[in-house]
Amino acid sequence: METRVQETSTTASEESFVSQSILLKSLLSSKIRTLLIKGEPGTGKTTLALELLAGFGSGVYVSSRVSRDMLMEQNPQLRELAKRGLVSSVSMSEASEKPKSFKFEDYRLASIEDVLISILGRPKETKEELLIVLDSWDSIVNKLDATERMKTEQSLLVIAEANNVKLIFVSEDERLSASDYFVDAVVKLEDDSMEGMRVRRLVWKKLRGTRIPHRSSLYTLDGGRVTIFDPTAVKFVGEYSSKKFQSIHNSRGKYSSGSKDLDEFLGGGYRVGSNVILEMDNRIGVNWHVPLVVSCEMNFLANGCSMFILPSSNRPPQAIKENLLPYFSEELLQKSLRVAQYHVGGEKDACFVKLDASSIDETGERVKNAIKEIKGEENRPCIFFVGMDTVRSSVGQELLDPLGVGLTEMVGRTGDLAIYTVKLGSNLIRDLNNASDLHLKLEELDRTLVMHSLKPPSELYHVEYDYSVGYGQVKLKPIV
Repeated sequence: METRVQETSTTASEESFVSQSILLKSLLSSKIRTLLIKGEPGTGKTTLALELLAGFGSGVYVSSRVSRDMLMEQNPQLRELAKRGLVSSVSMSEASEKPKSFKFEDYRLASIEDVLISILGRPKETKEELLIVLDSWDSIVNKLDATERMKTEQSLLVIAEANNVKLIFVSEDERLSASDYFVDAVVKLEDDSMEGMRVRRLVWKKLRGTRIPHRSSLYTLDGGRVTIFDPTAVKFVGEYSSKKFQSIHNSRGKYSSGSKDLDEFLGGGYRVGSNVILEMDNRIGVNWHVPLVVSCEMNFLANGCSMFILPSSNRPPQAIKENLLPYFSEELLQKSLRVAQYHVGGEKDACFVKLDASSIDETGERVKNAIKEIKGEENRPCIFFVGMDTVRSSVGQELLDPLGVGLTEMVGRTGDLAIYTVKLGSNLIRDLNNASDLHLKLEELDRTLVMHSLKPPSELYHVEYDYSVGYGQVKLKPIV
């Protein structure tokens, strides 16, 4: 009976997983009549409000901060709505006759009475629910004292409900106020930093009628839109429908990673003859890095390269081959793939190489023979993936030259590529960094996988795996 080896999946359980798109849609549900969006200037409050306005389908944007033309210039999404004819400067009564349209009201010099009148001015026969964004609410009510403000806000709620209106208050006042108590939902946008890199978080402070599984979520304003990231989910062969792998050709002097986004991040791909550190924070899921590595492995094989893998301890050697078989023939893998392991079980297979934990010299000889075998007479490029934690657990110590072949020096001479996966806190990180050309780091933030480069330094990027293409395609988005 055949035993199928499966790498452990770390997908979130269906019971605990609620996508961020669902949470955002819940802000527009019938349970939510009023929403408060809080945050410092530049955190994307207006952008989020416009996302909700576009998702709702009809509404009014009331600005007390900038003119219509200035806002159009500053906000790409509002410009797009204007191009589609969904933003105009008509009066509220005129806009209400077109329920699937938006309008812009300039209230920079208006009083609170003007806002109330605009809501009360809707025709009584209008049945369509309307969404009104008040941006910013602070500017509209800044002349009122606390008691008057509370009375005004309470009156506004009654008026909005009577007139079938949803209200979104946009505020730059981050302090706890009466507004937090009377509205149905409160979200706060935060702009933090981590080691000099920007980190954006959306904090779910309040959401009536909906369970909030996580207090905060990572987001970006890339492309002038609010993108909120779901918790990282990793899948393996058998958990999605496999399709033909779409390879990316290697360019001159560069090995493609198999991902257009990652290649762009790397400046065109991994440089030929380079040593790469892939450092993993202790908080990331045990397999969160695997699809990123597998994407590289598949693309190297598809480009006719040979490949030698000493996998991390959480990647069973047999699973590596099994997860490649849906995309590559047995013949190709026998010719091009070698997976090293310290303990061999089951029937013999040319794809697997047994290493000797008691002798680094013997290990070096076996590795050299395996490399010569897969490179062949044409001396094909060889890509090395080395899990440094496997060396430590098997040999009892960390070795800068884990395969006994002078790997870091060899790849530079032969034009190959070596990628070392290293756990945070490894004693080898400093020495490997000195010998490496590229040092990438994977970390966990708000249950999502993020990546940045330590050498050379880069900004922070969110990492996502898209399985709709038939394999784990690596997608990157900068946190901006």
